[in-house]
Amino acid sequence: MENVTFRRRNRLKKHFVITSNVLLFGYPHVSDSAKLTYQVIDSFDWQDGQGLRKGFAYPSVEHLATIRSVTDRTVQRHIDELMAASLLTKEERPGHTNILYIEDVSEEEAKRYEDSFARGDKNVTRSNTKRRKTK
Repeated sequence: MENVTFRRRNRLKKHFVITSNVLLFGYPHVSDSAKLTYQVIDSFDWQDGQGLRKGFAYPSVEHLATIRSVTDRTVQRHIDELMAASLLTKEERPGHTNILYIEDVSEEEAKRYEDSFARGDKNVTRSNTKRRKTK
């Protein structure tokens, strides 16, 4: 690693959306397209004045479809898929866009991710277990 040059980047500078590896690697029953729609919806969860996220967004289905270059019906299918996986909760508001509550990944999927993908990764530890010493 002597010839490696480390480059840092400011994720906030260009409006990055940071996504959980549990979402990316887990949820085998959720399509990759729906996961991308989840990321787009999450990008609408702007920070409040104190730098905290609200936990919800209310983009229209039409706007999401335009961003994703898909039909409104496709976005609606993605939202239904994400709701079935408990990644979104929808509050319908007649005459207004629906509020989409962005849910955290489930404990079951987090455990599945740890068991399947995080083995041997020193950066991933279970929150309820002590860290093992390495030789």
